[in-house]
Amino acid sequence: MSEKTTTSECINRLMNASVESDSAVRQSVPQISGTVHEKSVTSDTINSLISALGDSDSDVREIACVVLGNMSEKAVTIEVIDRLICTVEDSDKNVRLKASEALGKMGEKAATSEVIHRLNSAVEDSNMNVRLRIYESLGKIGEKAPAMEIMSCLISALGDSDSDVMGRACEILGKIGERVAISEVLNR
Repeated sequence: MSEKTTTSECINRLMNASVESDSAVRQSVPQISGTVHEKSVTSDTINSLISALGDSDSDVREIACVVLGNMSEKAVTIEVIDRLICTVEDSDKNVRLKASEALGKMGEKAATSEVIHRLNSAVEDSNMNVRLRIYESLGKIGEKAPAMEIMSCLISALGDSDSDVMGRACEILGKIGERVAISEVLNR
């Protein structure tokens, strides 16, 4: 059996296990899904995961975000990014959180104006943990492709009502601020 077949079967079984009535089985799925490697990800696997982002069960949507986020940047497609952008506005806070994390892991491919704009719009989320993940994802994207738009968003986070969010935004600004400043100077 090939590595691609094994991984596809594994992901299909993980998606089925995610709706298992036993909570211990469902909770183990994200840890197992972290073993997905870009060499073994097929278009069918990606399509199944994209499809799972629209599942009625929030646990399935959350797991799909985790698995997509664990894929290598090489396996990421525009369609994956587009669906994750929409998922950042999911009704479930855990799904929004995992979609934000996944986008942050996608590197330069996620460093588009649309992704940055949608994440910037999502920072108004009522859940502090979701806001925190969005800012962290913007920071990761900013490390790969510095942009003033990301800096502006992070600067606005310094006025967040939650001190954890403000502190993390300050740390992220410290990491990417110099790169963005240099990039802006070089682009003039």
